Amino acid sequence: MQSRSNRVRALKMVRIIAVLFLAASMYFWYESQSNGHALTDLAAQDLICGDVIAPCQVGNRSYNILVPQGEGPFPAVIFFHGSGGSGASVIRDAALVAPLLQKGYALIAPSALDVTYSGGRRLSGWIWEGQRDGRDDYRFVQDVINDATSKFPIQEEDLIVAGHSNGATFVWYLACEGLDTRLRNFATIGGTPVRDRLLSCADVRPSFNLYHTHGTADSVVPVDGTQRTATWHGWLGAIEAVEMMAAASGCSEKEEIATSETTETTRWYGCQSGAEFRVDLNDGGHEIPTNWVETLFAWSQDLP
Repeated sequence: MQSRSNRVRALKMVRIIAVLFLAASMYFWYESQSNGHALTDLAAQDLICGDVIAPCQVGNRSYNILVPQGEGPFPAVIFFHGSGGSGASVIRDAALVAPLLQKGYALIAPSALDVTYSGGRRLSGWIWEGQRDGRDDYRFVQDVINDATSKFPIQEEDLIVAGHSNGATFVWYLACEGLDTRLRNFATIGGTPVRDRLLSCADVRPSFNLYHTHGTADSVVPVDGTQRTATWHGWLGAIEAVEMMAAASGCSEKEEIATSETTETTRWYGCQSGAEFRVDLNDGGHEIPTNWVETLFAWSQDLP
């Protein structure tokens, strides 16, 4: 009796393993289809590098790139991933990729190296002060732009620099450094400057344009920021950070409007530096809003 019971349990285990194997096989097949060439069908260019399998190499580092159909040259969004991400994970994001390519934008997605986070965790991440531990992320950005514009039909005078989470914080500091005159338009999502690591342009007159998006339910980087603790410097709040830039730029006009049922927009314009700043606060969390590409495109088209 016990022998028969053991055989039944063994048979059930074999069936469970078979089902799990089939599910895993289907998952990885789907991933290979949706995250590889099938996802990039909109990008007709057969590029020499840049897909999830063969990223473009710049020294000992890399970036991924997707280019829309046509001859170009194309405007481009340079997108910096968050902690633990990669350029490959960015170009696998269909919600981000599809609308950008449909609007005729190329997508350039650099990959960060690992950094040490609180608790000793090692994850990929951007160094917002630019240089540390023998690496220079600012120089890497310039190298990526130079490489991409030399290899692909990219319109280097029409670039938007964007980032999410840790990538967004990095974009804030990159904007303030003013290292590359080709970079004037910046868009950040769910990431703000570090509270006691002042931006280099906080006491000058920033001339770049910035569009910041933040979820009011964000629990990773709270929309109102955080104060310094024993283990972390703290984050600036979304409105606080942009208002600081607007004040430094000598902006004379401020407008607050409800752009949708879920989003409140604040704009600063009439700035002496010629810059414009915008914050969209939505009722989401730390994720990239589903309509972000649409609002990014509308914002960029309205710039002077």
